[in-house]
Amino acid sequence: MLTVHYDLMVEDDGTERPPVNMEGIENGDGVIVTGELRSSSGTALSTTFWAGSVEKTLERGAAHVDEIINLANVNTVEIMLLESFPVRINVVARGEHSDSCTKVNKITTRREENTFVVTINTARPADAMCAQVITPYEEVVTLDVVGLKAGVYTVKVNGIQDTFELQIDN
Repeated sequence: MLTVHYDLMVEDDGTERPPVNMEGIENGDGVIVTGELRSSSGTALSTTFWAGSVEKTLERGAAHVDEIINLANVNTVEIMLLESFPVRINVVARGEHSDSCTKVNKITTRREENTFVVTINTARPADAMCAQVITPYEEVVTLDVVGLKAGVYTVKVNGIQDTFELQIDN
């Protein structure tokens, strides 16, 4: 049994769990996780579950306990197929931050069969006095599509989705 310690856990209601060590855990490791699961639909107390694939990501700026972490507000997603072989796919996500202090902090990408799931998180200082001004942003995410078979693929970015088609095996 491998005990998992997370860098930072943020629940749906914004409650942050303190950071702990993830040393020795690699991407793709299967682990057993014991704890309390919370979501907008309820709480499961003292649940033990198998996490088949741990996903560790690099953050642009390390999140600190005094930062508020949220999902980024994404308004539009544009998929760009770059003419090359193998084909390269860039996803352009555009959205708005609600204040001048909020910045994109972390972007994670994973593939589940024919669906790419991109999650964009933001961070802002918890104690900062920020101008309440809509601040647009744009992020370009390159998808790992080398080796994919011809077909239609879905891309979901923070709930906004679009599709692209590979005409031939990549």
